[in-house]
Amino acid sequence: MTALSNSQHPQKAASAAPSEAADASSTQAAATTHLDAGAKLQGAVASASYNIVLQTLFRISTFALNAVVLRYAGGDTLGIANVRLLLLYSTSLFLGREALRKACLSAACKTQEDWRRLFNLVWLGVPFGAICVAILCVIWTSLLEQPLDPKYPSTVAVYGLCVVAELAVEPLWVMAQMLLLVRIKVVAEGIALAARSVALVSLLIFTNLGLHAFAVGQACFSVALLTTYAVYFASRARRGLLPISSLTQILPIGLEGRAWFKSYPPQIAQLALTFTQQSLLKQLLTEGERFVMTIANTLTFKEQGVYDVINNLGSLVPRLLFQPIEESFYTFFAGLLDRSGPKQVDADTPQENDVVAARTLRTLLRLVVAVGLVICVFGQAYAYLALDLYGGTLLSAGEGPLLLRSYTAYVVLLAINGVTECFAAASMAAEDVQRHNRWLLVFSVVFVLAAWQFTLALGSVGFIVANSVNMLVRIMRSVFSIGKYFSVRKAVYKQAGNPLSCRLDWRTILVLAASLAITLLSEQAFCVSKPWVWRLLHIAVGGVMLALLLVVGYVYEKEFIQDVKDLVARLKNKKKPE
Repeated sequence: MTALSNSQHPQKAASAAPSEAADASSTQAAATTHLDAGAKLQGAVASASYNIVLQTLFRISTFALNAVVLRYAGGDTLGIANVRLLLLYSTSLFLGREALRKACLSAACKTQEDWRRLFNLVWLGVPFGAICVAILCVIWTSLLEQPLDPKYPSTVAVYGLCVVAELAVEPLWVMAQMLLLVRIKVVAEGIALAARSVALVSLLIFTNLGLHAFAVGQACFSVALLTTYAVYFASRARRGLLPISSLTQILPIGLEGRAWFKSYPPQIAQLALTFTQQSLLKQLLTEGERFVMTIANTLTFKEQGVYDVINNLGSLVPRLLFQPIEESFYTFFAGLLDRSGPKQVDADTPQENDVVAARTLRTLLRLVVAVGLVICVFGQAYAYLALDLYGGTLLSAGEGPLLLRSYTAYVVLLAINGVTECFAAASMAAEDVQRHNRWLLVFSVVFVLAAWQFTLALGSVGFIVANSVNMLVRIMRSVFSIGKYFSVRKAVYKQAGNPLSCRLDWRTILVLAASLAITLLSEQAFCVSKPWVWRLLHIAVGGVMLALLLVVGYVYEKEFIQDVKDLVARLKNKKKPE
């Protein structure tokens, strides 16, 4: 994992720390017992909270590190580390552990032998992952376009070794999840992230190691992760708080006269094999952009690095604002809507839940469209200044500003898609969900092919164009599903209005258009190739226009503002326990 990417998101797992019993033997017995549904539910809630903390930690640290690293790593080095090496790392780890993680969390370990068999199965991920790493390293150093940097082959080797080292953590990771010990994940990855950050920044600033600085940073991450897990579990094992008494008991061992690699739970192994087939496709779709950049050679290494950094920078608002909205209101809608399929409703007696859902959907759409339009309008005139402040000329020169301007426009589509897909998914019957998943697969494949062609024609901007086309098609699909849901609930329209209306007051639109024109003129007059005194004036112009927009919105969008207040109050009431 490089210091320049947010694309590696921590895996979600149901976990929460159990209380430590005074009596060690009773605690060990409890640890070997399959946890009940109540404990799992409590663990899931705690897991969500810790996962938010971990993701926020990664995003903030990555954002801060980028500002430093961008000024000390060359453009080609940035692209190699941020795209090529990260793709090797993420793909190898994904293939070596993703399927086993999912399968093993379904196991019920009630005896010491159950745990031994499960550990044996998890250890199979190490040789399998090592084989995947070896194959990918050969491809990365022989078949793909080779960078001119002579440090590249050795850096690839170090990343491969780091993958194998991190796969050795998996038995402890699986045991932590099954025993609902979630805090160790946050602590271990936090320590590892800090170790990598300090090593990488120090080496980039005070040495000329180049790519080797990223290799050392990644090695520090892997060693710190492995060490933290080992120390934590060794301590708990000595106190009798685990189903093992020492770390040596997690090592692979033969059982009943069979070799260790044949002594595993067959049903869990079969489940892991099934997940492996799904994981291959998931990885291709998740890392579609990086695969296109790596295999198709449509961009130079410098262009790859600049695109990846701007992509992460532009996605901060969607991840921090729009994604929580989508996740929260999916739960809200799922508790309101009828999933039983088409059902004719009396035109004069609309269901209260459907009316509330329709009003909520309309308010959400207006909210995300308003926020998205503000980002889009002001992003056009302030993209250059933001990139120059954040990454210097490496980002602000060339097509960097055009990329960020395009991304701010794409944010509007991203926001609309999040809300419409959220409602559509919550209202679908079982057969509709399966059909929708097949459509998503088609959309993802089409995106990869479109990205390939658009980047050949448009360069880095082609990825944003391909993403925009993908979002438009997905929005159309979701709108169709929403229309289908309300088509047999026509009475809702009379009481709640059109649930897909996201219209803003014309005076708000007028001020947005004026803000776009004035800030673009201000950028040309006071920002580009101007000293900082003039740039401050450009910032002041934007502040004035934003203040004017807020005043106009407050005066002429009172109904919308009240709807948002009602929406927040409704969501809080929904979360209160009965």
